[in-house]
Amino acid sequence: MESIESILARDHRPEEVEEASQRLFEALESGDVLKKREIEIAILARLRQKVKALLDHAKITQKGYEKAKSHLEQIEENLRPLKVIGKRYGYTPYAPTMDPVPLGANWKAWNQEALLKASDSFQELKKDSPATVYEEIPAAEFWRVPIHQSSVAIRNGEPLNLKAVKSIRHDKANDEISESIILSLDNPNFSEEDEAHFGVGNFVFERHEKPETDEWDMNDRVTAEAYRSQGVAPALLHLAEAIITKQAKLKNKPQTIVTELAQVDVLLWMLKEGYTAATPLDQSRIERLLKGDDDLAIVSAPGDEQVTGKRQWFVF
Repeated sequence: MESIESILARDHRPEEVEEASQRLFEALESGDVLKKREIEIAILARLRQKVKALLDHAKITQKGYEKAKSHLEQIEENLRPLKVIGKRYGYTPYAPTMDPVPLGANWKAWNQEALLKASDSFQELKKDSPATVYEEIPAAEFWRVPIHQSSVAIRNGEPLNLKAVKSIRHDKANDEISESIILSLDNPNFSEEDEAHFGVGNFVFERHEKPETDEWDMNDRVTAEAYRSQGVAPALLHLAEAIITKQAKLKNKPQTIVTELAQVDVLLWMLKEGYTAATPLDQSRIERLLKGDDDLAIVSAPGDEQVTGKRQWFVF
C-alpha cells in the first residue's frame, strides 16, 4: 500500500479525489506510521488538511464527495485523543492562516561539509573578528560574527540562503557574557521587507559551560508559517546536532542540547526527534500528558489572541 507520506506529497487531479481520499483512509486504518501517539497527532493533522484540500479544490460526483467527506469525518474522529489531553480546552493542532510557499528542497542533498568545517572556529571567534556586526539595546549588547554562508537549492526560484553566526551577548544588568550559534534560512525570492516570506527559519542554541558537559539551550526555534510541514525545522535541528557533535570531538567533552518548552506541538515534535525528559519528574509529567490526565490543563497564553489574533497553546 502507498505510504501516507507519499500520498501527502502528491498533487492530485480533480478526478483522483475519490481514489486519493480512499487511499488516505485505508492507510489510516492500517496504522501506517501511526505507531506512537506523538507522531500520530502531526500526521493526522496533515491528513485532515489534505482531504479538505481535495474536497475544496475539485468538482466530483455526489457519491464521490460523500465518500471523501465520510473519510474526513473518520479522520476527525481519530483526532479526538488530542482534544482530551488534560481538561477539554478545545486544543487542536496548529492550523495555517496563510497560503504555503512550496520549497521542494532536498535537505539530504545540501552540502554540510563546508559549514561543519567552518564551525570548527566557533571557539576562536571573538568580538573583533572580521565582518562582526554590533548592535545595542537598552538591556544588552550583541556582537554577531559570521561563521559560514551557503545556499540550499529549491525546486523553483533562487536557492535559499543558509547562514551560521556566532552571537556574543553582554547582559548589562548582570554583566554576563553568553555565546550562541544561530542557524537561519532566508528566501531571496522575496524582499526583506516581506517578513512573512523572506525569513524561512531561525534556530538559536546558547552555550552554557558546565563541569561535566556543555549545554546548548535551544531557546529559539522558528519556522515561518508559509514554510511549515516542509522539513525546515528538522533540517536546521539536525544541522545543529552535527555541529555540536563536532564540538564534542574538538573539545573532548560531552555536549548536550537542552530546551525548555510548554507548547504541546513542540513537545510532540521533540519526542519524535528522539529527545527525552531531563529529569524523572519531567518524564512523569510527559507521561501524564500523553495519557490524558484530567488534572492537567491546556490553556492559551494570556493576551496572545488579542495581540496576534491566534491562540498559542501551552501545558501547565
